[in-house]
Amino acid sequence: MADEHGMQAAIRESLDFFLSGRILNGQISTGLDHYPRQTGRLDVDELMNKHVYPETGETWDDMEETIFHELEKQMTKIGIAQDFDNIYQKYNNDNKKTFIRNRVKKIFSEDFLFFINRIEAHILCKAASSLVRMHESYFADIMTVYRLGGMPCGFEGAPFRSRLIVYVPS
Repeated sequence: MADEHGMQAAIRESLDFFLSGRILNGQISTGLDHYPRQTGRLDVDELMNKHVYPETGETWDDMEETIFHELEKQMTKIGIAQDFDNIYQKYNNDNKKTFIRNRVKKIFSEDFLFFINRIEAHILCKAASSLVRMHESYFADIMTVYRLGGMPCGFEGAPFRSRLIVYVPS
């Protein structure tokens, strides 16, 4: 197994925050003030899934899927994809009660339920990016937004070369 300790640390650092219950919990930090904001869910849906960036002809959702696949391909190439998945599954199983307890707290939050798959993908990709040294700054910025109480949903200007737009749940 390639650098099991490094993979465990990367996964633990990312998932501990996810399991903490602090994502989309209504506590918005003033640190989000310098990000462009969206407050309406319909606007967020438009940005994430329908808005096409003229430079690429893709939506933000499409561009992120490309990044997710690049990371997975690189992890497979260097032989850590299966080990990473095994460590993630074990960590997830060991912490299932914590996850379920924190999810139950948010069960009435339509926003949390709508975004949960994307949040988990971001967190796993953050761990993967730190291991394969790809797209690290992008996922670090996304994690900053989550830690400050927001949800990244698009870009102001050129994708991946400008500021994230942040959804602030009401």
